[in-house]
This record gives sequence, C-alpha cells and structure tokens, in this order.
Amino acid sequence: MKRSVEITDNSFFSIFADAVLLYDLALSESNDYIRRVLSKSSILSVNYALEAAVNSFLESVDLNSKISNQVDRFSTLDKFDFILQWHKGISLPRGEKETQVVKRLIELRNNLVHPKVKTTRLDVMTSRSDGEFLYCHKADVSGSFDICKITKMTLDSSSYSPADSLIALQSLVAFLNKFIEGWWGIDLR
Repeated sequence: MKRSVEITDNSFFSIFADAVLLYDLALSESNDYIRRVLSKSSILSVNYALEAAVNSFLESVDLNSKISNQVDRFSTLDKFDFILQWHKGISLPRGEKETQVVKRLIELRNNLVHPKVKTTRLDVMTSRSDGEFLYCHKADVSGSFDICKITKMTLDSSSYSPADSLIALQSLVAFLNKFIEGWWGIDLR
C-alpha cells in the first residue's frame, strides 16, 4: 500500500550524536593537530545542537508567522527565555551556573564563527635549521593554557582537547536537563 506521510524532523538528536562522535574520535586520535580539530568541531556541534534544541522547543508555541519570524531572530538564550515566559511566566535564570556556562559556550562559538584579527605575544625558541629555512622559530608553550573560570575549558580555541569537548557536551546536557525539568517543569519520568 502506497500512501503519503508527514514526518517532522528534529535535527537535535543527529547533531548531538555528531558532537559525541567527534568527541569520541578526538579522544582516540593520536595526531595532536587532528585531535584539536576534532575537539573544536565537537564543541561547535554542541552549539548547533543547542540551537536545534531551542528551535524544537519553539514548536510548542503557537505563533503567527509575523511574530514567529521575529522570535526566529532572537539570540539562542533569548529563545529559551521566550519559551519559559510563554509557558511558565518566568524568565530564564541568567545567573544560574548552567545558563552562565551555556552563555560562555555561545560566546566561544561566536568567536570561532566571526573571528577577529588579533595580535599575540609568544616566547619562541630560535635554532638553526637543517632544512630550506635558515632558522626555525618554535613557540615555547609549556603545555599550560589559560582556563575559563566559568566553563573550565581552555580559552584558546586552537588548543581545545577532548577534555574541553567533554565539558561542552556535559554542559549542554546539564543545561537542557535543568531547563526542561527544573525551570519548565516537565517531568520526564
């Protein structure tokens, strides 16, 4: 029997699965550069999953097309706030740890998507090279990187590690759990 069906696609789950897979690949990767790239990609996917989640939640709100278009232009956190105000009459608790971490993850994502030119001072070790170049300048990094006080992730996105990816994944899950069960009041049991 042939028939037409309507399927609603919620991309959150596939995007979240991508973030987990990228983390897993980064964790098992031996090449340091590839590990950092996979970690950064996982963190970006966490942000995409966050946006997909809030867009899914917006489906629970019955809006006309004009208001829907305006809400679609809200920032990610403002969309979460809108949902809580619509359903519960409360604002998104911006001071809560989970919200602060997600806000910082969004800022990290924005910095990656809209990079600015920056000047950095480095200590370098200069040595004679046996290759085509006369001298080799290698950054003297001691393996310690500045850590964000809010997320506990490395501040330098070019130095992201699987540990940073895991923090981002756990932060997304913690925020969504708190949003759905705690603030929105939906019992998942």
